[in-house]
Amino acid sequence: MLIEDLFRPRWHEQMEEVIKRMVESVIKNEQVLLNEIKEWEDSPKRKLMLTGDRYYKNKMDIEEKKRDAEWKSNLKLIHGYVKKLVDQKIGYVLSKQPSVTSKNEGYQKKLDDIFDAGMINYAYVK
Repeated sequence: MLIEDLFRPRWHEQMEEVIKRMVESVIKNEQVLLNEIKEWEDSPKRKLMLTGDRYYKNKMDIEEKKRDAEWKSNLKLIHGYVKKLVDQKIGYVLSKQPSVTSKNEGYQKKLDDIFDAGMINYAYVK
């Protein structure tokens, strides 16, 4: 044993310090959640979703438009065309309950047992 080894911290003390530093540097769950929420709020996908929601509620971008000349009319025509299209799409997609079928009779019987009216209605309502 060397004399300098007497003044060096023991191995377990060094490892405790390393572990302590690692634990302090780890991001907490709350911070991860806040980072994810902030990233989602700043994403272009969410901005497009908010724009689509505004259009669905008849809040068009044309309302923000300003005329350069005072003598021109500032009449803005707003229509519910987007809302009509979205409602038509929803009606088309969700108007008929889904059916689960198979050509194999044994497999079809098992599918009928699993996908009974209660499950299909539950999935349809959600």
